[in-house]
Amino acid sequence: RVVDVLVESFPARVAAEPELVARHAEAAGRLDVAIAAYQRAGERAQARSAHAEAIRHFEHAIALLEALPEGRDRDAREAALQLALAESRAVALGYTSPAVEAAHERARALCEAVGDTRRLGFALSGLAVYSYNSGQAERAGGLAARALANAEQTGDRALLLRARCDYGLVQVYRGDFVSALSHLEAARALYEPGFHHGAPSATGNPGVRALSASGWVLWALGFPDRALTRAREAVAHARELAHPFNVAHALLFEAVVHALRRDFPVQRERAAEVIALSETYGFPYWRAVGLTFHAAARIAMGEREAVADVRTGFALTAATGGRGGAPASLAQLAHAYLAAGL
Repeated sequence: RVVDVLVESFPARVAAEPELVARHAEAAGRLDVAIAAYQRAGERAQARSAHAEAIRHFEHAIALLEALPEGRDRDAREAALQLALAESRAVALGYTSPAVEAAHERARALCEAVGDTRRLGFALSGLAVYSYNSGQAERAGGLAARALANAEQTGDRALLLRARCDYGLVQVYRGDFVSALSHLEAARALYEPGFHHGAPSATGNPGVRALSASGWVLWALGFPDRALTRAREAVAHARELAHPFNVAHALLFEAVVHALRRDFPVQRERAAEVIALSETYGFPYWRAVGLTFHAAARIAMGEREAVADVRTGFALTAATGGRGGAPASLAQLAHAYLAAGL
């Protein structure tokens, strides 16, 4: 009766607090209603960057699903929940957490079982991101290529955009910058801010990602001024979206461009903002990399004692499982030792 009264008489509260309905529905044994409400609660938590809360809601919904009859409907519902869970885990735990890979792998298996080509593409995309960030560029390439093929098969614009971004970033890690820029520019052409504006995902807003990564690529291809312009565009757009994860992502990418241009005061400023956002909202990967670039800028500006902070940032990055940028991190550490005379 409580569930019915809430739904019928208090729709505004139900919309604002779906977890309230979820708890009462679970206690009443109305699991279909409870699972759907926990899923909505998780999505609302994601939208306000409360990813630890989102994880709890998604995990609880998945646990309740086990009590429902086996079949395609249950598998399809779990696939959607596993994808959402993977997104929040990636933000809260880091791209390369084993828990992130496990959720994406489970989603992949479920999507293959029920023939859900679209969601399968997103699962493959998530696994590609996990792979190139953990130093497995070739595995990432195969996964990203499959995600891109799925996107082209389904004609899904959102999936195609994400797949283009992922494949472009894989090509960055492979050192094929011409191909990377081609895919990232294709992603930019597909991007529609109004349509794609939503809760931040494991890999960030696709428009921000394409802009940020193309800044790196333009530097590598010999266009330092265009690289800086693109990196700044990414930060400006991330700020417009007002999603902390996207802002931290874009600021870190801009900090790298400033490091390449040897503009150390601005590098330090951008890295400091990355650290502050990461500590406020709980982004362990961006905090670790931000610490590294912040300390490296300080060393370049004469603070020899900041070498210890470079080592701390490097160790924290490694602790998240992040190995995709390991060569660059080692080079950063070497430059820090050199600048400090060690």
